[in-house]
Amino acid sequence: MRKLSIGQQQMLMIARALATNPKVLILDEPTTSLSDDDVEKLFTVVRQLKEKGTGIIFVTHKLAEIIELTDRVTILRDGRNISTFEKKDYDTAKIIHDMIGRDLQNMYPARNVPIGEEVLRVEHLTVAHSYILNKNLIEDVSFTVHAGEVLGMAGLVGAGRSEVCMAIYGMLPIKSGKIFINGKEFKPGTTEKAVEAGISMVSEDRKVYGLNFVWDIKANIAISNLKKISKGFMVQNKRMRDRVKPFFDSLRIKAPSMGTKVATLSGGNQQKVVIARSLNTESHIIIMDEPTKGIDVGSKNDIYNIINQMAADGVAVIMISSELPELMGMSDRFIVMSEGRVAGELSREEATEDTIMTLAVAGSK
Repeated sequence: MRKLSIGQQQMLMIARALATNPKVLILDEPTTSLSDDDVEKLFTVVRQLKEKGTGIIFVTHKLAEIIELTDRVTILRDGRNISTFEKKDYDTAKIIHDMIGRDLQNMYPARNVPIGEEVLRVEHLTVAHSYILNKNLIEDVSFTVHAGEVLGMAGLVGAGRSEVCMAIYGMLPIKSGKIFINGKEFKPGTTEKAVEAGISMVSEDRKVYGLNFVWDIKANIAISNLKKISKGFMVQNKRMRDRVKPFFDSLRIKAPSMGTKVATLSGGNQQKVVIARSLNTESHIIIMDEPTKGIDVGSKNDIYNIINQMAADGVAVIMISSELPELMGMSDRFIVMSEGRVAGELSREEATEDTIMTLAVAGSK
């Protein structure tokens, strides 16, 4: 099981639930990490179950799924029942308002940042498969990222987007190829070396790679830059509090205090802690792999504003997302992956959902 991708594991969990032939089926964020094709297959199954009389509770933060699939929506916020709408009364603005408790004027905030010099260049990167002999996870991948730029990495689940970034960050061994940071060759090997070189990564799976659930918010953020909070070999608690508080405040992490255990936070606030930890490294290259995975629309908007601020500060951002509208709303340029290779590169002006998906499926036929 551990050798399957996150998307494949998700499909298997759904299959296990369906195998019980349930009278009531609860699907909690079932489309997280699924490709558009897999989502459509799931929706087909859900509609078939509905026709057979199965009652379905479908938990999701994605408005499009609410509109398309459900007959009635109940909105919860902070543990309270806020409102309920029948399908004939669906109104996107009302639903968003009740979800986040405020009006949302622009889902994808505008960004007008001049693109700077090249910061990262990847040349002919190849990574061998971890357990299949003579097979590569990614092959001959090349691209560049510039200061103040958000590079969107598009593709189907399993196309190799995460693997490229994990190799750059030192989480996967590189078989061949070169990486350059500010024109100088960088040879990754460990995540520590990547951080020292100015690279930080927000992983797709915050529960496995992003957080220590035994620790509080303060420790989870501070751990990425111990030099700033230590004197000699000892961590200074006051320095830690002073270092973490600006991130806690500016990212609007909703918790009683910085001493709150991250295990008690909502998914959106956990994700903000992961992002704060990356920002704490003061990196000039930040990889964001599914940064809004499984979080509500209000927290998504907060994270989009954080990405825009990073770009304004001259950070080079690589963003992976399975949600095409999100990727198109936030990226300056696009690399489309298919079956471990770069299928194409598109400017913001060239990119449409059709052009991206055409490239994404080209290698999977």
